[in-house]
Amino acid sequence: MNEVNMGLLVRRETRRAIAQVIESPVEYPNGYPQGNEPPAGNGFLNVLAMLRRRIGLVAGVFGGVMAIGLAFTLLQTPTYTSTALLVINPNPDQIVPDKQLSNSRGDATAVDSEIEVLKSPALSARLVNELHLAADPDWNSELKKSSATPAVGQAPPGAVVDAVSEAMKVRRRGLSNVVEVAAESKSADQAAQMANGLANIYLKSLAEARFDTSEKANGWLKDRLGELRSEVQQKQAAAQAYRAQRNLLTASGVSLVESQVAQIQSSLLQTRAEYAQKKEEYEQLSGISNAGKTVATLNSANDAMRDLISKQAEVTQKIANMQSRYGPSYPPLQAAMDEKAAIDARVADEMKRAAGKSKVERDTVAARLNAQEAELNTLRGQLVSGNFDEVRLHALETDAQSAESVYENFLQRYHEIAREGMMTGVGARLLSAAQPERIPTSPHLLLNGALVLAAALVLAVLAGLLAEQFRGTVETTDEVQQRVGVRALVAVPSLTGRDLKHIPSRNRSPTAYLLTKRLSQFAEAFRVLQTAIKLANTPRTKVVAITSAMPGEGKTTISLGLARVAAMGGQSAIIVDCDVRMRSVNKVLGIEPEQGLQQVLAGEKNWRDVVGRDEASGAHVLPASGLTNKDIFTTGAMESLIDELSKQYDLVVLDCAPVFAVAETRLIASLADSVVVAARARRTPAKALAAAIAQLEIGGANVLGVALNRVNLRRGRRSFYDGLYYSKAFSGYYTREA
Repeated sequence: MNEVNMGLLVRRETRRAIAQVIESPVEYPNGYPQGNEPPAGNGFLNVLAMLRRRIGLVAGVFGGVMAIGLAFTLLQTPTYTSTALLVINPNPDQIVPDKQLSNSRGDATAVDSEIEVLKSPALSARLVNELHLAADPDWNSELKKSSATPAVGQAPPGAVVDAVSEAMKVRRRGLSNVVEVAAESKSADQAAQMANGLANIYLKSLAEARFDTSEKANGWLKDRLGELRSEVQQKQAAAQAYRAQRNLLTASGVSLVESQVAQIQSSLLQTRAEYAQKKEEYEQLSGISNAGKTVATLNSANDAMRDLISKQAEVTQKIANMQSRYGPSYPPLQAAMDEKAAIDARVADEMKRAAGKSKVERDTVAARLNAQEAELNTLRGQLVSGNFDEVRLHALETDAQSAESVYENFLQRYHEIAREGMMTGVGARLLSAAQPERIPTSPHLLLNGALVLAAALVLAVLAGLLAEQFRGTVETTDEVQQRVGVRALVAVPSLTGRDLKHIPSRNRSPTAYLLTKRLSQFAEAFRVLQTAIKLANTPRTKVVAITSAMPGEGKTTISLGLARVAAMGGQSAIIVDCDVRMRSVNKVLGIEPEQGLQQVLAGEKNWRDVVGRDEASGAHVLPASGLTNKDIFTTGAMESLIDELSKQYDLVVLDCAPVFAVAETRLIASLADSVVVAARARRTPAKALAAAIAQLEIGGANVLGVALNRVNLRRGRRSFYDGLYYSKAFSGYYTREA
């Protein structure tokens, strides 16, 4: 007896220490167990399993996105697009070749620049004015608020210009010089008018710019022509004045000095030839005369001399004939010889006279030759001194000719501009006018439908994966092991309304289903839990405390189900409702006892007097009665009660309150042989479950493992270790639903 009292005293001291630990905050060196490791297995299959578990969310997001997208598409106002084509010439004819414009248009940059011009707000403002878009409520939202109509000629509002600019799409077609001018509008006809209107306004602006440039060029050319004309006149006058000043007169383009030199040189050549001839004649005549030669040796051109020579030849012939026939004394011979002597004297005189005349002619020609040579030398001196003046004159004339050439070019261009200034060579032309399109370009049902479908799929999958990623609850026995770090003893299948529909409404509960379907998969789960408790590596396995981390985890269902299964299996079992505040066992069984656990622990009643019997299974029930403010669990009475019950029954089930609800749970759990923590699949947070187990272990409880409750067999994520993975394969072992 003393040993018993000593044992009770030791247990009371232990309970006080446990109570102090329970009331004090608990610190963990590494914090709560995270347990967020992803389940092992094939990644693709895990993703499919995640999406399957979140099929409701995935379907909801998919349907919502599809509905919103399709509604948005169908509610959109149809818009029409019309396109006009322009061809940009980056190298138009320049009006003033010698005065190039600053912005070169010789490459693709020029086409891009013209595209920016087409996009400019200035052209959009002109388009608004020409088409009176400021008076259209579709473009001017202010008209919807007031009935005032904009005045004609009034500057369009900036909002209208911005809206029209946004509706106009100008882009280059590939790498060509073709530019697309597209307009979007709610009216197909208006879209075509806007596209053509902007193209025409652009062409007009180019024509206006060319006309303005032409006018400016004409004015500039006119002023320049006046300046050039004065410059030409001044330079020509300067050249003529210098010519006259330097006496640089010309005839047929040749200066007078050069002409005189040429003439003198020609005369000098003739005079020299004549002098040579006269000199030769004189020397010949003088030599004949001095040598006493006969006239027969002279070939003179003088007629008298030729006559004398002819007579002399006749007389000489006559003398020769007479001498051959007659002697020297022949009188006719003598007379002939006298005649010949007379003729010879006359020839000698004539020779002397011819030689003198030839000398005079020679001297005359020599004098003329000297005079011409002197004149040539004089002209050559004048020519040399005049070359410097000719160079200066040539420079003045060249300068005057250059100025005259520039003047003539400008004058010719001036006439061309005056003749061609109004032509339409503006560097662009309309290739194709826009036509009204009868098929709206927006909304594009097929394209929008495809985009909405793709977006819905992506968002739905993303929502499902994110929901799974941030899910902090446990769903399978594998996740209990991975996230919490304790064993999962059993996975209790979830029951639906269809499973319970055959049970009367007054007693409709999962434990009632267990009574009617004793060979069902649900009942078998409790047998698995019973077996796990029996096979636990503990000295005693009779007293089992069932608790949970949070309310609503199904601890009462597991407690009552475990007791009923044990009783139906032939064991003596009792369930003690230790949750005196909620009294869940009473609610499930539909009882309202006036005497219960509170009275037993207070010493007012013996437990045998308040124990009831579950007629359906044969299990005994020690219910909880009304609330009490007494500390009934720390007096040692609970420990004594458990000792007595463990001697009387094969299985004692303690249905405790949640760990975080009341402090007594940790104390009661420390008195049990083992503790089973109930957790609800997809609801119990892994961190809360781990913290509850840690609290129990700190209090000295022997936590056997976790009973995962309400596992959905249809969600497809099951563990290899809980038996549910093979539920279809073992379906023949269980009772089918009624």
